[in-house]
Amino acid sequence: EVVEEVSRLQGELCEAVARLEEAEGKRAQVEGEKEGLAKKLSAQTESAKNAEKDMRMMYKRHRKEMQDASDKFKEGEYEDRYLKAVGKANRLTAILEGWVGYAAELSEA
Repeated sequence: EVVEEVSRLQGELCEAVARLEEAEGKRAQVEGEKEGLAKKLSAQTESAKNAEKDMRMMYKRHRKEMQDASDKFKEGEYEDRYLKAVGKANRLTAILEGWVGYAAELSEA
């Protein structure tokens, strides 16, 4: 009887050891998958950070380009106004010179 009990217990022990080895193998496999997923997550996080950084740079560049275009438009607008004002001043000067010449003729006559 004792021999049979020892034999039975050895059988159970062998089964338990086999299940334990199988579980440890699965655990090692899961840990390997976990490491792979952690690396992928880290790479994706880094890519997301780089994309966000690139978008911020593009936004700043776009904002500067828009400001430059706006400043250039304003500058062009001022140049246009200046040229119109100079043209108007030249026309008024010509009219005034005409009247001064006419007044000089009248005073001589």
